[in-house]
Amino acid sequence: MSENAYVDEFLNRDRVQYVDMRNALKSGKASMFYADEHGVILMLKKDNIAMLAADSAEFVKAHIDILEKYDGIIAHSMETAEFLRDHFNIDEKYFECCMQMAYFGGPIEIDRPNLEIKRLRMKDLDYVHKHYHRVEELDYIKYRLRAGMYGAYYCGELAGFIGTHSDGSIGFLEVLPEYRRKGIGSALEAFMFNKYLSKGLTPYGQVVMGNEGSVQLQKHMNCVAAPDIVAWLFPEV
Repeated sequence: MSENAYVDEFLNRDRVQYVDMRNALKSGKASMFYADEHGVILMLKKDNIAMLAADSAEFVKAHIDILEKYDGIIAHSMETAEFLRDHFNIDEKYFECCMQMAYFGGPIEIDRPNLEIKRLRMKDLDYVHKHYHRVEELDYIKYRLRAGMYGAYYCGELAGFIGTHSDGSIGFLEVLPEYRRKGIGSALEAFMFNKYLSKGLTPYGQVVMGNEGSVQLQKHMNCVAAPDIVAWLFPEV
């Protein structure tokens, strides 16, 4: 089999577990670096980050010299993530486990009176930085603003926002407390889902383990959870 055939075969083993990798290839965000019958390594083109899918830690061990070249690694199983964490002696602060969830339905009609969703501009940087607490790095928020973040304006006031992360996952979802329980979060998600579907991509996000509120929102949006974790690791931070 060719390397491309190995990629197709491996990433089609589970439609949710590897949805990010399939999307990244389809959208051109990532290129294939290495693949065989036991695993796949992709490279995110604009970031020095590897996307790793492997059937065991043995694949990781055999190709650790490749992975050592990257600033970050997205691992697609607890077994491989824990092996990498221990190998690189990564602090827990730079080892984040997520539940990958994906939407496989059709376009969603957004019917929310008094709500307008439109693209945010660089002038909104401080607003996003102030209200989104899962990312502290101002430069990364600026990077994602340039890529495209969207605000929900309720009765003319900016009530929440949503965007994407560098791998292509939908994230940065935040609704200010005083505007919650008005369907704004689900409207923002539906807006992003529709954008992905219009590009022929599968909408997906990664929920940090323990964030039950976000898990419930994804279930409300009819998203399906992957059987194993997806972990972000940064070896030399």
